[in-house]
Amino acid sequence: MKWEKGKLKDQETPQILFIERCLQFLKNGGRMAIVLPDGIYGNNQLGYVRKFIMKQARIIAVIDVPKETFQPNTGTKTSILILQKTNNIPADYPVFMCVAETCGHDRRGNLKEDDDIAKIPDEFRK
Repeated sequence: MKWEKGKLKDQETPQILFIERCLQFLKNGGRMAIVLPDGIYGNNQLGYVRKFIMKQARIIAVIDVPKETFQPNTGTKTSILILQKTNNIPADYPVFMCVAETCGHDRRGNLKEDDDIAKIPDEFRK
């Protein structure tokens, strides 16, 4: 499936419409971070969404967070995508990628000392 401006499918999932709207609100040079379900990154049928994102913005970072991050409210596996909207997207550029193994709490919301997510900003700055 190809993403065509002004031509939506009869039905679309809310997260895909949300991605499009967030990018529309960004000014050129603006940055955003968005938490997306991992299916957006790997589902073959959603390749058109990934292509749309890559045409609209430069990917700054992809941060894989543990399944427990949003538990006990939801168990959806997610990653954080950080983008910068630009008209001049280079063909090849570095993208910060990391995997957080822990998030500071367990699946029931009980606090734990180990929190990889808190360490990520320092790693990004390096």
